[in-house]
Amino acid sequence: MPPIMKRKMAEHAACSALSLMTHEAEGCPTRRPSIKETVPCVEGMAGEYACEGVDLLSFVSVADMATDGTNDIWGWTDPINGNEIALVALRDGTSFVDITDPNTPCILGKMDTHTTASSWRDIKVFRDVAYVGSEATGHGLQIFDLTGLREHYGSCTVGSADMRILQETNHYDEFGSSHNVALNTDTGFAYVIGSGTCNSGSHMIDLSDPINPTFAGCVDQDGYTHDNECVSYRGPDVEFQGREICFDYNENTLTIVDVTDKSNPEQLSRTGYDNVYYTHQGWLNTDQTHLFLDDELDESRGPNPNTRTMIWDVRSLRDPILHDSFFSEFTVIDHNQYVNGSFVFQSNYCSGLQVLAIDESGEHPVLSRAGYLDNAPDCDTTIFSGSWSNYPFFGSGNIVFTSIERGLYVVDASAAMAIEPPR
Repeated sequence: MPPIMKRKMAEHAACSALSLMTHEAEGCPTRRPSIKETVPCVEGMAGEYACEGVDLLSFVSVADMATDGTNDIWGWTDPINGNEIALVALRDGTSFVDITDPNTPCILGKMDTHTTASSWRDIKVFRDVAYVGSEATGHGLQIFDLTGLREHYGSCTVGSADMRILQETNHYDEFGSSHNVALNTDTGFAYVIGSGTCNSGSHMIDLSDPINPTFAGCVDQDGYTHDNECVSYRGPDVEFQGREICFDYNENTLTIVDVTDKSNPEQLSRTGYDNVYYTHQGWLNTDQTHLFLDDELDESRGPNPNTRTMIWDVRSLRDPILHDSFFSEFTVIDHNQYVNGSFVFQSNYCSGLQVLAIDESGEHPVLSRAGYLDNAPDCDTTIFSGSWSNYPFFGSGNIVFTSIERGLYVVDASAAMAIEPPR
């Protein structure tokens, strides 16, 4: 286990061990009851949460989801009924929350972990099927048919005594633990990373039969991959247009790999950068010309304590270049980020959800803060507390994101996104 994970585990465990009903340690927030009404952002506050251009629509507590902590999150939109479902990764399983009416979220049930609890769980979706991996020993990949949730629409379940327990549909056991799951919905391949296989690089899985996936190959040349994004490439590098490309975040490098041939993946580049401490995660812009990357330890160990988002020029996949960096006014650790249109949506631990506008009117993108909602008012330093991840891809425009210690937040960022940045 990389040292950063040991530090995260220690801090998460310390909070879980406390009662959380009072402030017993910095970064261990008081629990809150669920909220089922809009709390608008007015004069910089949405209730107790500092904000700008982001209204709180509802909140689902960890207690209501029958758990003691969350981490990752993803989403699914029912193609038949249109319901929007938040898939919330818990320490001890996965919660399925219907947020179609964002003011009245409905917990449809919980799928327990395949083995033991863990601070790391990751979820992705392909063809109405969810794939759940975890750092828990022997966990493998849980496979869950999301269409089975339809029979529970409108039937909400709350708390440990009442919780509806849902069963996994199938299980993939070609690996034990894993750190993350990436998925290319265009090609139907999953990329499980940080497992005990493939030298901890991408363990590639063919999802042609979504319920019964099969092993497809390994990416093992560069060792441990912490996170990645795999796409059907349509960017400007003509040599690779139409190929399947993975952008891997490998602790100390941005590593780009052509995975079109699963039996013979080709590493195209392996690039480090100044003040590298832990290359964590990133996401491409819409045109696939640039990507935004975060280093998870530079705020606590580097020369500049302000949260840094690196802007990479990846117009040449064999020669990516770190062009510039955006530094926010906050001094907290950055975590998962995703691009939707002209905005980057970041979960930045102790400063919550950050919405960054992408100005693409020049040769290179320029970032600026458009809005935020800080769901971690108890901390503002470089500790692993607060928001872990977010999902900004629902058709309604509503965004869901997690607080490790508190639960699930549903927000409306339309005010922050009202003015489209130049393109």
